[in-house]
Amino acid sequence: MRHATAGVLPAFCAALAASVASAQSPAPDGHSTAGSSPSPVKLRAMEEDDGEAAERPALPPRIAQYPLENDPYERPPRFPSDTTPPAVPPAFYTPSNSPAPPVPAADDEPAPWISFDQFRFNANVLQDSPDGLGIIDVVTTSIFKTAIPGVTISPQFGNHFFGSTSIDNIPDHTYDLSVELTGGIPINDNWIIGGGISPGVFTDFQGSGGDMVRIPFRVLAFYKYSEALKVGAGILYLDRPDVNYLPLVGLTYIPNDHFNAELWFPRPKVSWRYFKRGDLERWVYLVGEFGGGAWNVQMDNGTHDLFAYRDYRAMVGFEQRVEEGFNWFLEGGYIFNRQVTFNRLDEHLTLDNTAGVQFGLRF
Repeated sequence: MRHATAGVLPAFCAALAASVASAQSPAPDGHSTAGSSPSPVKLRAMEEDDGEAAERPALPPRIAQYPLENDPYERPPRFPSDTTPPAVPPAFYTPSNSPAPPVPAADDEPAPWISFDQFRFNANVLQDSPDGLGIIDVVTTSIFKTAIPGVTISPQFGNHFFGSTSIDNIPDHTYDLSVELTGGIPINDNWIIGGGISPGVFTDFQGSGGDMVRIPFRVLAFYKYSEALKVGAGILYLDRPDVNYLPLVGLTYIPNDHFNAELWFPRPKVSWRYFKRGDLERWVYLVGEFGGGAWNVQMDNGTHDLFAYRDYRAMVGFEQRVEEGFNWFLEGGYIFNRQVTFNRLDEHLTLDNTAGVQFGLRF
């Protein structure tokens, strides 16, 4: 594991430098694009350069074992009272503004009950240390839209590789197999209730018992205070031995189309757009995150236990957003307050702080 992670941080720094440098390249008309005209972002419909309304949701970094990976709770849905409807429906959770399915003509085919929307690939590397734990995560998610506006079904597969020279009973690798179901109900013009459930199997396939099956879920209420400010609160049930519940509370403030403040616990994020050319945008952001997961594993003596890992992350990142094509993010930063827990052993181990990088694609 130490060999696998040693060269990641220099490569990350080089990639970030290349991304920033590309923002200085001239536009086709010979002028710099750094101050180009605004464009739509996330859950607000802004005016495009040609006057058409559009929507371009961001790609959320997601490695932590939350439910609802394709429905980031820090982005509230669009409300019925929002003034400008988007021409392109967002890819993320938007129960209230999803257009009603058109009534088919007599000879038209009816809309399919379920259709493929997008595929996501996320990867994460945490550096190893003598008294730490090296981790490599790979997560893939397929997202399917349904005929019910705002409802998505998303099967997900995750593979996690661990490496430690100082901790007993650490599994070599674990797996996540889950299906996420998300949806929401607009109560009135300014209130929406959203939620979802993500039953899954979380195990190394060596342990046994019912502990490998978990059913995390979340419920949230969103309130629209103004066009720029949305607030919300709710609860996230992780069904983990180290952390069972987390409060979800915060606000989203989007005063214009080149600044976003998504100040939600446990994942606050502030983003600035630094590049725009046509429908392509690049953003830089600061983000904090609660990370980790839990799995049923086989111990060194052949018994089984619930193994859990958690940390806190302070990251800086870059992301590219485009309506058609590859959306990506790349981020790196400091990983601290790391802890490993074995439930039946009642053992809690504190790990060295470390550095980490995350990368993701959406298409």
